[in-house]
Amino acid sequence: MRTRVIIAIFAVLIFLPAPTAVTAKESKLPDEIPLHGAGAHFAWIMFNELQGDLEKSIGRPVKLYGKDSMYGVGCKAGIKMAKRNSADMETFGFTCCPLSPDELKKNGLTMYPLVWEPIMIVTHKSNPINSLTLKQVRGIFSGKIMNWKEVGGSDKNIVLVTRLHCGKRPGHWKTIFPGKSDFREDRINVKGAEPMINTVSDFTNSIGHVGSGWQIKSTDKIKIIKIDGYEPNPENIKAKKYPFFRMQSIITKGKASDSVKSVINFMKKSKEFKRVAKKYRMLPIE
Repeated sequence: MRTRVIIAIFAVLIFLPAPTAVTAKESKLPDEIPLHGAGAHFAWIMFNELQGDLEKSIGRPVKLYGKDSMYGVGCKAGIKMAKRNSADMETFGFTCCPLSPDELKKNGLTMYPLVWEPIMIVTHKSNPINSLTLKQVRGIFSGKIMNWKEVGGSDKNIVLVTRLHCGKRPGHWKTIFPGKSDFREDRINVKGAEPMINTVSDFTNSIGHVGSGWQIKSTDKIKIIKIDGYEPNPENIKAKKYPFFRMQSIITKGKASDSVKSVINFMKKSKEFKRVAKKYRMLPIE
């Protein structure tokens, strides 16, 4: 008898119509149903501080998935989350670098730029170097400069740490060099911001790069290098005095729904967001 019931249920499920995919604009879910977001690392760091104010502002709960979720992290996770939008689940994603018009068209996505984020050049806290010129940074990352004494530091070979992700998209590390082949071959390549900080902390003669959304803790053995005397901050990004940066964006399947538009407006215009963006050295895109 039990077997017959299971077979009957299975038969009904087979002939049920498949869920119809909808664009973000078509989603009409009740206000108590959360919006779902995933993607670039900066998102959940900032949302941890903004979530209460954001949910109050838009009148809707927001569930953000981080590195320990089934969705994972990074631009690919943001794209996958945005594409999951359906009548049952309203979604959006975050990307840490801009998608090309062809990539947007291929995936049926729309991009909404949020902030410019400085890419910080970092070294070990014990390094006596506090500032490098743009030419010196590129000399180190290319391998033309191999010892710290060549830029006024100690007589130590330079350990280069890189994270060359999202290789087909502009911005981020490509503001240092446009292609992976431009970087020194003898380097340590890591897969995330946390391994970058940990690796630079492990070597007293190291140098690396990380987005300013990764807040350096007092326990990290890291210092931020000025470029031509300029710190990585919103003022110097706006004045085009600091050369390394990337664009953080929200992406949606089709055009953003009214609910996601409310998230975007909050991120662009609210004093709460501007406060947190300043803390993480980011420049909101008006």
